[in-house]
Amino acid sequence: LPNLDTPASATTLSGTDIRLRGDVSVNAAVTRAVGITSTLSVGGGGNTVAARGFGGSSVAFLYDGIRNMAGLGNLGWPYDPWTVERIEVLNGPASVLYGIGGIGGSINIVPRRPSPNAQHTARLSGGSFNNYKLALDTTGPLSERTMYRLDISRLQSTGYINRGKSESTAVSASVAFLVSNKLKATL
Repeated sequence: LPNLDTPASATTLSGTDIRLRGDVSVNAAVTRAVGITSTLSVGGGGNTVAARGFGGSSVAFLYDGIRNMAGLGNLGWPYDPWTVERIEVLNGPASVLYGIGGIGGSINIVPRRPSPNAQHTARLSGGSFNNYKLALDTTGPLSERTMYRLDISRLQSTGYINRGKSESTAVSASVAFLVSNKLKATL
């Protein structure tokens, strides 16, 4: 449904805008949506959010429409927004759309898809405390009916405290097959 016809507060954060702002995690990006705040919880690893005052498992996290059922809130989602096409945030009860839970809202992370047009993007950034990020995105046709996408991102920092080193590597790959002019299958 278009946002105007949705009976709830819906926000779409485009991947392009997220990358231009320099958000280093999906949770940093999603807190820019109205009503979403970052929260702390025991065992949450700093990756939990609250929507409309509800936190923990009351906020449903989805990956391409499939619910994450992690036992520790959204601990399974500290990945890099470099691989994200968009983030859809729905404030309010979302059990009508996605089943159980989601009293505070739902956050759907939509990954980038393969494109029939060849595109290649690289990014290198750095900062204080030996902070650097190297990222690569490449997509295009493999054949007349097959397309690919590969996203690789590496983030590293020594931090501002002794032994505060952190690092992460994100790799995402997908292949799409054009079965007919109207049907496309993605893996």
